[in-house]
Amino acid sequence: MLLWGVIHLMYVVLFWAFHIDLPAYASIPLVALLVAGVAVPTPAAVGAFHKAAQIGLVTLFGIDNDVAVAFAIVSHTIGFLPLGALGALLLVREGLTFAALRRLGETPGGPLHEDRTL
Repeated sequence: MLLWGVIHLMYVVLFWAFHIDLPAYASIPLVALLVAGVAVPTPAAVGAFHKAAQIGLVTLFGIDNDVAVAFAIVSHTIGFLPLGALGALLLVREGLTFAALRRLGETPGGPLHEDRTL
């Protein structure tokens, strides 16, 4: 519940930052649409997340399209960059590189190896 509360708060703050005059509870249907957008299989949810945010803000709340697109880009960046940075820091801390991870994934029987035999 705490995580959902933080997500809700982030969107309320973004409403304020973008001068979007919506009540705090407006983030609930928006987040529901964003969850559906993230479920669409695209790399790092790029595109699907943004379209879901745009549709939600424009269609449900009548927000200007340009503001909705900017809101989508900023909210995705706020959600994605800290996790990416943390992942990169943990890779460095563990002494791993992307090349080492790739080799690990290609190692037969390794934790990331996909057995393609029938």
